[in-house]
Amino acid sequence: MFCLLCPSQVLLSLEMGHWISEEPFELFNHFPAAPVCRLERHLSPEQYRGTLFADQPMMFITPDSSPPRAKLCELVLLCGGQVSQVPRQASIVVGPYAGKKKATTKYLSEKWVLDSITQHKVCAFENYLLL
Repeated sequence: MFCLLCPSQVLLSLEMGHWISEEPFELFNHFPAAPVCRLERHLSPEQYRGTLFADQPMMFITPDSSPPRAKLCELVLLCGGQVSQVPRQASIVVGPYAGKKKATTKYLSEKWVLDSITQHKVCAFENYLLL
């Protein structure tokens, strides 16, 4: 997965000569999922892969997305989601999309992915719909 480093953790690690535990430095007020993800990662016998998006339909991340498509795809996959290389195979399209839109597809802002990860729950589509 990925982690955010607090500057004080980096400085103290430098003083100690090795990386110290991130737990005391977690920004759980801003990222409530941090302690949960850390625990899941430590308890996982294999390489950690989340399940946040495991029950979501196939997603397509648009080339014009911000953050970049490759980074969003990586996040979705690390959280157990599926990413299609073509929009017609997806039920969720993330990012700006200028192609023909289908009524059965949800067109969502990139913020939906980021907020869902930050809150460690799949956010409601309604707050992230792109017209």
